[in-house]
Parts: sequence; C-alpha cells; structure tokens
Amino acid sequence: MKIEIVENQKIKVTLTINDLLYYNLKPETLSPDSPQLHKFLFYIMENVRKETGFNPYSGQVVVEAVQSKSGITLYISRMKNETCRSPLPKKINPEKVKVSSARRVPAKNRYSFDEFSNLCGALRHMGSGALGVSSLYRYNNKWYFILGACKTFEESHCVLCEHCTDFGGMIYSETFLQEHGEIIAKEASLVSMAEGIKELYSGENIR
Repeated sequence: MKIEIVENQKIKVTLTINDLLYYNLKPETLSPDSPQLHKFLFYIMENVRKETGFNPYSGQVVVEAVQSKSGITLYISRMKNETCRSPLPKKINPEKVKVSSARRVPAKNRYSFDEFSNLCGALRHMGSGALGVSSLYRYNNKWYFILGACKTFEESHCVLCEHCTDFGGMIYSETFLQEHGEIIAKEASLVSMAEGIKELYSGENIR
C-alpha cells in the first residue's frame, strides 16, 4: 500500500493486487454500502492520518475508487467550504469501482493444489455435473480449481477439500487467475480431462 499527497486537500492511496489479497478485499463483490468496504476505508483513513497528517475526520471527505488490472487507486479529498463533519467517507462512485451484484449470485468456491497427483485424486471422484460448470487454472506452479454452482456442490466441495492444499480464504479470485494465470480446462474440456484421468487410474490400465 502506497500513500501519497497529491494536493493540500487530496490524498492518493495505491493498492496492488497483493494488497487486496492480503486484506481479503474483492472489488467484484463490493457494493458502496458494504460493511466490509466501510471497515476497510476506516483502516485506510487511520493510516493516511498517521503517515501524512491529513485529518479525514475534519469536514466532509469524498473517496473516489478507480479499479485497474494492477489493483485499486483511492483518491481521498476534503470538500472545500464545507462545515459538516462525517466520521466515515460515504460517497463512492460505483461505476469506477465496477461493482456488480450479479457476480455474487453464482455459488462458487476456490481450491488450490500444490501437487498434480492430489488434483487428479479429486477429479477422479467428481461427477460430470460439477466439472461441467467449473474451471481449472495454473499459476505460479500451483493448480487452482473454481467450483461452479451445481446440484452436487456440497458433495464436490467435500471431495475437493479432502485432496486440496487450501480452499477459500485468501486464494486468488477467478478474475485474477483469468488475467494472470493459465486456463488449463473448463466445463466440457474439464469433464474430458477428468475422464482421461479416471481411465488412467482404472484397474485395467494399472500394471
């Protein structure tokens, strides 16, 4: 996180992808009234006050968030000629944050695998219904499985948890993996991949 003074009444805060992952902040699921967003902004305000002397609690403060592929940039400005006070910034431009509530509808979960053999173990025990709505990525020598919404979601979740290294939490979002990782297989191609793995591991082919 980098904090800079742009003008006398304006502060620029730059947050990289790694910063967002550290704070478990997902721009694609945030809304202007999100408690998570307000809690995070309060943390940012405290750091701005300590590092720059800029008092975000004196007068009305406006926060503009601009999203990019490398992260998010926050511009914190104090409105001129204002006498009202606000304990927390509340004016967020939803268009620039690119908030979309529709993205929160599909039930998805994320799983990482350090070893390909463990991934194969999970794929062998999963049905085509779950695989047909899921995706597999590779990034930094690890495998990342994104489980889509399906009738066997809970069962598939248990199978993946049994074999994966980690799940949920601070694992990269699918948006990040799409931009920085390599797509290995998804949906129909993932079903075919799993069928090939099951065939390799079948008793008829093991000597």
